[in-house]
Amino acid sequence: MKINLKKLLGLEPIDLKTNLLKSDVEKRIKDNTFQMTSITSVKTSKKFIGYLFYDKFKLIDSSQTGYFCVLHGKLTDDNNCKISIKAKLHNTFLALYIIWVIVLGSLLVWEYRDDLYNSDVYYGLIGFGIMAILFRLFIHIPYTVARQRALKNLKYFLDIK
Repeated sequence: MKINLKKLLGLEPIDLKTNLLKSDVEKRIKDNTFQMTSITSVKTSKKFIGYLFYDKFKLIDSSQTGYFCVLHGKLTDDNNCKISIKAKLHNTFLALYIIWVIVLGSLLVWEYRDDLYNSDVYYGLIGFGIMAILFRLFIHIPYTVARQRALKNLKYFLDIK
């Protein structure tokens, strides 16, 4: 049995198709988006925060946990518009995770630098590895919730079933 890791982690590209014209899709995205070039969380009555630039867009859901997931999309075809979307973890959280792993990993290695052949060091490294995986999963939960909510809202106002 082959496990599709991209699908499991919610990183698989999403292709949507609508009966709307490309210009109608652009208008609906603009009407439901608080326009900002930087993707940051802002209190707004619109469904999304982000921007549409020609046929590409970058959006986050405007809910409280929406900033965890950024939707990168591209519109193709004028009739029966196709939308290709890649959902990604917001760069802020990715940087936070990487810095956390580097700093704590470095501190662990520095603390045991003179005693690397002791078995306690290996238990510490295994524990640190498990903590790093759990911390990444802890970030992944709100990412998944934000991704599902953003896709649901996008499908709703683009009349996609």
